[in-house]
Amino acid sequence: MENIMERHFNNLREECRFFGVRMQTISEKLKMTQPYVSQVLAGKRQNSAILGLCMELLKKRKNELKEKLCHDNIRTT
Repeated sequence: MENIMERHFNNLREECRFFGVRMQTISEKLKMTQPYVSQVLAGKRQNSAILGLCMELLKKRKNELKEKLCHDNIRTT
């Protein structure tokens, strides 16, 4: 059964936008152009370094949001 709270995205670019992971951050860290990073995240090009960093940054951002949510819930109860 599908997790009802899980959101599905067409590509990593959409997921990055939703969670606030900036393509500029990825392009600067890897010294690649933003258009190229955007194409990779949209699934139009392939680059394992970009995909790896993107997944790492998404995981970090999701963990940050979960911690904030849990912390806020503890304060309000």
